[in-house]
Amino acid sequence: MKQKEPAINVVCFIILGWVNNFGYSVMLSAAKHMMAGKAPTSTVLLCDILPCFCVKLIFPFFLEKIIYPVKVISVVLLAILGFLLATFSEQSTGIALTGVVCHSLSSGLGEITYLAYSAKFSTACVSAWSCGTGLAGITASGIYAILSDVFHVDLKIILYVFLPIPLLMLEAYFISNPKFSPKSQQQQSEVESIIETETTPLVKQQPEFTSLTFKDKMRSLLGIWQFLLSLFLVYVSEYMINQSVNAVIDFKGSYQNMFYSFSQFAYQTGVFISRSSLVLFKLPANLVMIPSLLQFFNLVLFSFQAEYLFIPWFWLMMALVFIEGLWGGLVYVDAMYWISMSSQGGVKEFRMSIASLFNSFGILTASFIGFWLEPYLKAHKKW
Repeated sequence: MKQKEPAINVVCFIILGWVNNFGYSVMLSAAKHMMAGKAPTSTVLLCDILPCFCVKLIFPFFLEKIIYPVKVISVVLLAILGFLLATFSEQSTGIALTGVVCHSLSSGLGEITYLAYSAKFSTACVSAWSCGTGLAGITASGIYAILSDVFHVDLKIILYVFLPIPLLMLEAYFISNPKFSPKSQQQQSEVESIIETETTPLVKQQPEFTSLTFKDKMRSLLGIWQFLLSLFLVYVSEYMINQSVNAVIDFKGSYQNMFYSFSQFAYQTGVFISRSSLVLFKLPANLVMIPSLLQFFNLVLFSFQAEYLFIPWFWLMMALVFIEGLWGGLVYVDAMYWISMSSQGGVKEFRMSIASLFNSFGILTASFIGFWLEPYLKAHKKW
């Protein structure tokens, strides 16, 4: 009889995913209030992405030399420091942006740490992590909007309220226990037959993490290239849509000036649902690229909408944004699942940590392209 992952481990990974992405999402939601016209809000996006990308690019190659408790405590302290520095936005834009950078470092270090840590558990914990990260987007944007726009709570007070949240990561990490996680050899043998041609040299007899050379680590990525490419493509497409294209789209009448904020929530809802889908179904390994290609089609469609406004129905566009979120979350959770299933030993920890680099690379690429795309669409719109 197949043993299940203990519920406590699953809950802990949901908490780790939620808290790790919560501060990152709060910084994006608060960008307009933090800058208050003193700098473009896109500055916050860049400060929220670039440090995270650098961490994911460099740290996976030596992160195994640092013990997990030190990494987790560092993630927590950076998150707390980020909230504290962001409270100085009225006094100094530079200090506030330093707080955003701290959150970016915390999020990047946390993602590669916890995804590597998930290699010690069954794939149920990968699903739980993905669910938690999806939940973070909804709760962070929703709670901030309610406190800020409905109850008109000052930004500084909101950030002080959020200060204790990173401490939940400490509790979740120390409560989780890989010793009680079921062994995954049966799952491993099942997946080998499915993606044998891509991973056979890498799945069998993989060395321990500490014995891997730089060349070994780079060669290990060849067996999962299709999943890494899928992550990059889907994140480039959806962040160009969300941060650049949707900022141009608007509707007249009762929905005027509402599309951008509504689209963010619709997108996060789709992401949360699809990132929680692993318990219900899994995309076959050779189909993970399909939602990425559909997401690129969405980018083309939304770009034409921004230029011509040929879809006049507000709620139809909301439905399309929701589907955009579904594609993005689906690629993330299934790519991480197959990377986890096609790996073992030290290679598994490295692959899980490096995979998150490709979504950040996609976001970073989208942010740079967005500096050109948004002004272009605004200058050429026909409505």
